[in-house]
Amino acid sequence: MANPYYDRLNEYVPGELADGQAVEADFGAVQTGFERVNTDMQARVTKATKVNGKPLSGDVDLTPGDVGAMRSLNGQKPNADGDLVLNLLHGSDTADQYVSSSFTYDVDGRLTSMITLYPAGPKSSSFTYDPSGRLLSSVSIYLGRKTTTTYLYNNNGQLESAESVETEHE
Repeated sequence: MANPYYDRLNEYVPGELADGQAVEADFGAVQTGFERVNTDMQARVTKATKVNGKPLSGDVDLTPGDVGAMRSLNGQKPNADGDLVLNLLHGSDTADQYVSSSFTYDVDGRLTSMITLYPAGPKSSSFTYDPSGRLLSSVSIYLGRKTTTTYLYNNNGQLESAESVETEHE
């Protein structure tokens, strides 16, 4: 049974798939996407709404196999280094397929790292920027593979090309 909130989230923020496969996401839209979904869910989900007979008020303790696992945004908080961290808890159509993500930002609000715990294993990504804020490179490590992407810009500051190299990683 499909979860309409899961489908709406994927419309706003392309990202983790239900089977744990990863696709690239527009990270600038992550927070906005979750805010839209959160607003939409609050407008549509009432305290009388039930999933598998369990009310959706407060925390719902879903067991593996329950249909209708919800996604939630845990909020922003600074870590020990003062970086802003955004923690997201993703759910799939069943409660045993949860994915947890942490996003870290620099003082300029740029995404610097992301760690996602998929059912198949963790994925870590890091991002570097030039002084004007353009993304220079990203490195992702997932399931023994390391993907390094380098971004090149023209004289007008527009993205001209991106090149990715994938290697084995221990």
